[in-house]
Amino acid sequence: MAAATEITMCLRHEQGAVINGKTVRKMMRELGLICTIRRERRTPYRSFKGVTDNKHEN
Repeated sequence: MAAATEITMCLRHEQGAVINGKTVRKMMRELGLICTIRRERRTPYRSFKGVTDNKHEN
C-alpha cells in the first residue's frame, strides 16, 4: 500500500487531477486503506521515571 503523498503525486502527474493531499488521506480513511510502512508511534512524553510514594495528609 502506498502512502497518501505518493498517491497524491501520482494523481496529479499521471491523471492531471487537481486534488489536495488532505482529501486523499480522507478518502483513504473512509475506504479503510492505511499505510503500515514507516508509521510513527505516538507516545506521550513522560519525564518522571521513579516511584511516587509520598502522600501528604491534608
